[in-house]
Amino acid sequence: MNCPKCGYEIKEDWISCPKCGLSLEPPTPEAIVGQMVTKILGGLVESGFIEERTEAEREKDLKRAQIAEVGRRVGKDIENLISEAITAYDYQERIRRKKEKTKK
Repeated sequence: MNCPKCGYEIKEDWISCPKCGLSLEPPTPEAIVGQMVTKILGGLVESGFIEERTEAEREKDLKRAQIAEVGRRVGKDIENLISEAITAYDYQERIRRKKEKTKK
């Protein structure tokens, strides 16, 4: 069996490709929900900053508009970091569960 992303030869019981890191198992339901909530909340935060920036530009308050844009970008970065943390946690949980199964 080969990795669908990089073509590296992988074993059937592996949960990720050692070469490219692609997860070979679907994410857990908890991880899917976590990702969805993160995207929704991130979108709400972003839209709030966009609205603030637009209003500030309309009022010709460029400093406030710049601050709102920085806030939007930081919010987007934080959203991506949270999403990556959820993925990493989910990956570690799957490894832990797999080890528990092999001990039994």
